[in-house]
Amino acid sequence: MTPTSTVLSVEEFPRASLLPPEWDAECGTFLRRTGMLSHYEKFNPCRQRYYCLFRNREPVAGAIVYSHRQNLLTFLGNIHSPLTMNVVGLPASISPPGIWGEPFDAALLLDAIFQRERGMTLVLNLPVPFPVTRAHRCRLLPGMIFINRFRSVAEYTQELRAPWRRRIKATQKKFDGVRTVRETCAAFTEKHHALYLDVLKRAPEKMETLGFEFFRELPPPIELVSCYRGLDLLCWRLVLAEHGRLLFLLGGHDYSLNGRYDAYFNNLLGVLEDGITQGALRIDLGQTAEDPKARLGAQPLSEQMLLYHSNPIWGRLVGLAAPLLAYRKTLPTYHVFKEGRAGS
Repeated sequence: MTPTSTVLSVEEFPRASLLPPEWDAECGTFLRRTGMLSHYEKFNPCRQRYYCLFRNREPVAGAIVYSHRQNLLTFLGNIHSPLTMNVVGLPASISPPGIWGEPFDAALLLDAIFQRERGMTLVLNLPVPFPVTRAHRCRLLPGMIFINRFRSVAEYTQELRAPWRRRIKATQKKFDGVRTVRETCAAFTEKHHALYLDVLKRAPEKMETLGFEFFRELPPPIELVSCYRGLDLLCWRLVLAEHGRLLFLLGGHDYSLNGRYDAYFNNLLGVLEDGITQGALRIDLGQTAEDPKARLGAQPLSEQMLLYHSNPIWGRLVGLAAPLLAYRKTLPTYHVFKEGRAGS
């Protein structure tokens, strides 16, 4: 009996509408589905292209690549080093990686991308470990993950150590009288966008700046949650519930009112409370502001960036510089929960 041979091939697609129909079923998240990819193309165009690895004509891995002028030294502080480079990721400054597939297949696809793309290529938010040897690696901001073992918000609060419980209750009290509104993204306003831009302006780690229409045209099931005191918009967030997870995607808060209402921390608390109430098994709080998220009981999930340059000489220089580009903060360990309890 003749063994069946395995045929591997890689194809590039210039538009999401041309991707194979199996992509949506295999890509793992709504944020990588073709409808969302078309949304990125329309409202944040950055020469997106897509690669797919086929095994015997069946797609087994896929990647989203776009071009972006990025400050490569973002983790060294306010050092200006803009370069136009290829990015494997989602063109929306959100944490899910821009590649899907089993690790071995995804690694094969990345090797093919490194051979085809010219210049510098970054691969963002990959899990650790990941089986790629061609590229240089460096540590990224960790994803902050809350593993939910609680049946109610009251149970979560009760399992906190007393000092943390007092702090959270004091923070929540500042939100007395605050109205929470849940809507589709069609309700996104210029005020929401202004708060986003203000947060972005102050952020040390910047990627894309997303326009007003990008937010307003986001489709369900992405949900807009806004918090008002009277007519004042204190904060807002975008969340996505899928596959037993709740993902905190993007948000904003009013810095001028933050001291009075502790809007940023209450916004994080709102994500946590939503996830617990909905019965999510995992709540993804995103990569920034690790410290306040850890104080809620979230744990860091190590993530890495890959760097590759198509020019061998530049590639060696990138290898020498990679340790300088890495995220180097050490997150303190907070014993938030009582001994022997979840997350303690």
